[in-house]
Amino acid sequence: MAEEKFDRYATPNAYTDLPLLEPGYENEPAYFRFHEYSLTFARMIAAKATRTPLVLGISGRWGSGKTTLLRLIRQKLDSSQHLDTNLSQVAFVGKTEDKGEFRRCRTVWFNAWKYADEESLLAALIRVILQAMASDDGLKGKLKAWAAEKNQERYDVIATFLSAFSFKFGKVDFGIDIEKYKQDAPFKAHTAFFDHFNLAFQQLLALWVHGSFDEKAIDPQHGILAVFIDDLDRCLPAKTLQVLEAVKLFLDKPGVAFVIGADEDVIRKAVEAHYQNEKIVGEDARDYLEKIFQVRFGLPPLRAADADVYMKTGLQLPADRQASIDQVLAGADTNPRRIKTTLNYLEVNWAILKNSGQASEDLREDFFRWLLIELAAGGDFANRVRGIEDRAFRLKFLRDAEQWAKNRENTHFAEANAPLMNTLREYEKYARLVKILRQREFSPKVTAEVLDQFVYWSALAPEVEAPNGETVIQGDIVRGDKTISTGNFRKFGELEFALIPKGEFLMGSRADNSMAGDDEKPQHTVEITHDYWIGRYPVTNAQYKIFAEAQKTGWKTHKPDDHPAVNVSWEEAVAYCHWLTEQLKGQLPEGHVVRLPTEAEWEKAARGPYGNEWPWGNEWDAKKCNSSEGGPGGTTPVGQYSELGGDSPYGVADMAGNVWEWCWDWYAADDYRKRAGKEVKDPSGPQKGAARVLRGGAFGDSQAFVRCACRDKDFLNYRVVYVGWRVVAALPVSR
Repeated sequence: MAEEKFDRYATPNAYTDLPLLEPGYENEPAYFRFHEYSLTFARMIAAKATRTPLVLGISGRWGSGKTTLLRLIRQKLDSSQHLDTNLSQVAFVGKTEDKGEFRRCRTVWFNAWKYADEESLLAALIRVILQAMASDDGLKGKLKAWAAEKNQERYDVIATFLSAFSFKFGKVDFGIDIEKYKQDAPFKAHTAFFDHFNLAFQQLLALWVHGSFDEKAIDPQHGILAVFIDDLDRCLPAKTLQVLEAVKLFLDKPGVAFVIGADEDVIRKAVEAHYQNEKIVGEDARDYLEKIFQVRFGLPPLRAADADVYMKTGLQLPADRQASIDQVLAGADTNPRRIKTTLNYLEVNWAILKNSGQASEDLREDFFRWLLIELAAGGDFANRVRGIEDRAFRLKFLRDAEQWAKNRENTHFAEANAPLMNTLREYEKYARLVKILRQREFSPKVTAEVLDQFVYWSALAPEVEAPNGETVIQGDIVRGDKTISTGNFRKFGELEFALIPKGEFLMGSRADNSMAGDDEKPQHTVEITHDYWIGRYPVTNAQYKIFAEAQKTGWKTHKPDDHPAVNVSWEEAVAYCHWLTEQLKGQLPEGHVVRLPTEAEWEKAARGPYGNEWPWGNEWDAKKCNSSEGGPGGTTPVGQYSELGGDSPYGVADMAGNVWEWCWDWYAADDYRKRAGKEVKDPSGPQKGAARVLRGGAFGDSQAFVRCACRDKDFLNYRVVYVGWRVVAALPVSR
């Protein structure tokens, strides 16, 4: 059966990542101030006033343009061959400047990574220098004439030096028996070979730089050799050290300059690793590098304005792609390579989506926006959105996140939307995510169904790490992990309560949650139709003691006073609620009683409306609760972890760990499965059962059991040392 053809198909644009001056790209302009950088460094190297030997380090992160900058510097230095003939063709000399300030420069390009498999990188470096010499036709002629005089000084040494590298300059044949020298100079194994032929090599360099055998070594007042070493940070530590040691061998030779392009952090780690492996002590990596590099330059981050110009003119984005620029600038790392690879990722995915008939042209910018959101947060935020199975609720969460990003530094917004602020605080660290979300909103065309298509299209997107060193955005409202106060706390008697507003929330766990038990699946949307007040802390020993003594329950007082009360059965906890209702008559809102929370009320108070895995968010942190991973092995004072960021989005404490907490509901393992696909309001569990629900996990439980959705149970008359409870002030349960 023939496939149906569309009227038009989309063709993705692909942007090359080749550095400038590659064959076919010689005439492309330089962006990001690279012309100014290269001009400055070329003048420094070519200036007679600059003493040699010189080592210049150009440092920058992956994709920052180090290779391009090195090539531009080299190109300008190569133009120094015109100093004596046509000054206007010398790229680094101004119109009115005197040529006498500068010297001729011969250049050599050495890609360290290309030769990383060779036994001796010193030998490889010398061979590359000789290859550069051999490409000079003028040098060949001079060397041929010189080779005709076999009786001259150092003929044997120079000839053997070249023969040792199996090197010929054109048809120049020296006719030397190298075997008699090999026993003295195993050059591939030892630098002694370099020492043995040092003078010969210097004279060859002088011949190339100055064009005459009269010079025994390079005269830096008249010319220098500039060696460019690229991709050093791609080599293994041992090879990196070989190159640096080879450079050190040239540091006593006037007339030689090195320009090394590498991420300095990577090189420093390579030095540290080498010294650690070799058990060499007393040499600090920074000191080592300072002895080699006389000048160091770190490529600065790209300014947004420069990146904007680059995308519009350098990449020549089509007119219909211009609207994407501000989104890409917000979402991509401001790095030339990252910009290109991000654009390619967007273009290819959009073209496939469009050509498969799954999207119309007017959704392109929204689709790009979604992909950039995913890339900006390394997948964390996108996975949170994707993890919401209710499509309408998922779209609401994304729209709310846009408002959070725009208004997060507004005091009134923060106080009025504290649960949202607290839910999203873990994404503060993704500066680019915040920037994309606040830049513009998804269009009204993005419905719940369209968003569903977006999130599952990118579900298999390549894993992208959050960029190193990304700025953590901190406003005046959110500081660290501290929970923002909702302002909706109040006391009834001596107990402090937090208001939980009515509305929908996500209950239970997704089917693919490996930590979740079957009894907490599937995830479903639940609506609680009434506001209610929940105790900010579990009932303490001191609080329960008042009831126990008044009612003569026989409960043995436990210490300390501020720890949660335990060894209390469900029946006794309910009796405490009835007693407290009587004690608080006239103080509670009309129609309210004190009771145990339903399982749904407890879970919403613990995780907020958007389904946090733990009260503070979706990233596990043992420092934020009393669990087996980080706790002392017993109960702790209630509220102890609040200052560490352990509270729920509503400011409720100790809902992960410390003690399990009784809930009102009978337990049923299949309760959630029976709700699947139904509209669920104010659930309070099955009509009967054998045990009551426990929530929250205890001090002896691991992270999986202190999750907000984790369920457990116990018989209503059992008392144990790891079970307590908290109360709610709410309307009575309907049954």
